[in-house]
Amino acid sequence: MTDIHKNLSENTTVTKYDANGVEEWKQGNLVYTGQMSLQSSFPIGIESVRETEENGNTATRNKEVMGEVVIVEYRTPSMEDKVNTQQKQITSLNAQIAYLQMLSGVETEVPHEQKF
Repeated sequence: MTDIHKNLSENTTVTKYDANGVEEWKQGNLVYTGQMSLQSSFPIGIESVRETEENGNTATRNKEVMGEVVIVEYRTPSMEDKVNTQQKQITSLNAQIAYLQMLSGVETEVPHEQKF
């Protein structure tokens, strides 16, 4: 279960496909909330069913197909999420600069990280 949550938190894009597997829309830059639930009887499609009526005539009706699905909750990023992402990028870039300085022997002044 931990692997599922890890995978969901690392993937920030949700894509909706139609019944034929063609992409309808995509929403990126999402934040996984940690909320996930299993729905055992959820409408997943519609199928045509031929039925014989009492008078002997056959009729085609649409029937809702139910299935088991996992519902995963995402939200759009807050300002705090954006600042935290930028802070991680700054930390990573500062580490890369320090590493390159060490390899090259060139010293430059690296700005200190700011705390928000």
